[in-house]
Amino acid sequence: MISLFRKIRKKLLTENRVTRYLAYAIGEIILVVIGILIALQINLWNEGQKQAKSRRQFTESLILELQKDSVFLKESINNLSNRIEMLQEIKDRINSPFASLDTLDFIMKYEYNPSFVNPIGLNKNTFSTLASSGQISLFNNQDAGQIQTYYQSALDIESFQIGQLDFYRDTFSEFLEKVPSADNMTQYPLLDPGNLKEQIWKGVNMEEARLQFGGITTLQNHIFLTFRNMDRELFDSNQKLIQHLRENSQ
Repeated sequence: MISLFRKIRKKLLTENRVTRYLAYAIGEIILVVIGILIALQINLWNEGQKQAKSRRQFTESLILELQKDSVFLKESINNLSNRIEMLQEIKDRINSPFASLDTLDFIMKYEYNPSFVNPIGLNKNTFSTLASSGQISLFNNQDAGQIQTYYQSALDIESFQIGQLDFYRDTFSEFLEKVPSADNMTQYPLLDPGNLKEQIWKGVNMEEARLQFGGITTLQNHIFLTFRNMDRELFDSNQKLIQHLRENSQ
């Protein structure tokens, strides 16, 4: 093709047909420009296809991790609800008109479970890759904004819950120094009801223990309620983001 153009130009010059030569040269330039533009468009189309494929892959990965998170959040919410119900039962029994100090003491000694819960720990691998590599730009502004908002909220909640649990552990450690309720751990009870357990509790200042028990269970209940509300809000956001990503991945 290039040799053909050269022959045409040479023929026009030898025949001294300058006007036609100039017109031909301009036409040739235009053809070259059009060829370049077409090549650029093809490259842009190919790049667009690659980006669309990457976006679909990231979307599928995000949805998969979000679905796993939704299962975790459901379990966390149910676990917290069970713990709140247990504490409410204790409160109802203590506030019953038939309750006595013996009722409270029996609960502390044999029934109260001091075990706690864990903070949320969600799957953030895909989001971390998107954020660190800058590939979040594969998504439009609205989608990217919703993804970033969700995961920032998850990080904030996780950080808050870790801080609250650290505070609770410090407070509870002080409680256990004087009140041996850790024996009631359902996973590994150290002492079954019996003479030895009674001997250990004989050295406990029960008046002080009752006051501390009221404070520790109130704190525990407050944290459970706060965590459950946070988990519920995050679960709702999780479901909305899954739905949004599915609708916009078509």
